[in-house]
This record gives sequence, structure tokens and C-alpha cells, in this order.
Amino acid sequence: MLAYSQFNITSDNNINGLIDKDSIDLNSLDYGLGAGFLCEYPVSFFVLRGYVDLDVFLGTKLKLNGNDDGAFLTYQNGGKVTTGLSGITLGLGVVIPL
Repeated sequence: MLAYSQFNITSDNNINGLIDKDSIDLNSLDYGLGAGFLCEYPVSFFVLRGYVDLDVFLGTKLKLNGNDDGAFLTYQNGGKVTTGLSGITLGLGVVIPL
């Protein structure tokens, strides 16, 4: 799987009538794997459906848009900031076959 993330950080300051606006655009392309389990239980004319999915992404660093120098966002300790999109998806629903 591929996931593309885009963030915009905006800062607005107004000090003694002097307005200062800054904006930073960041993006990231993450690679991942996913596995899911689907369970269906027929009831009369409809079907109950349950779903569990686990997605694990290898988060990449958030790069600055428009910067060809390879600059990216870091924490105060110098570590790279990643998107971290891994997680579990749960679902429960009703399906009416046509």
C-alpha cells in the first residue's frame, strides 16, 4: 500500500498592529502492508458483516515542499518526524443483497 500525506503549518502573529504570516508545506510518501478479516452472518433477508483490519506503515520523514536540498522536519532532539499511520480498523454493518 502507498499513503501520501500533505500538511500545512500556518502561523499568524499580530503584535502592535504588525501582522506576520508564515506558512510551511510538508509532504510524505509512506509504504505499508495490510491484512484484514471479514466475517458475514446471514439473518433473514440481510447479512451482518464484521471487519477487522491491521495496517502497518513504514513512516518516512516529512519533507518541505519546494525544497530540493532534502530538508525535512525534526524534533528538538534531532530525530525525524514521521507520519505514523499504522493502526487497526474495526467495522460492523448490515448488508442487503440485491
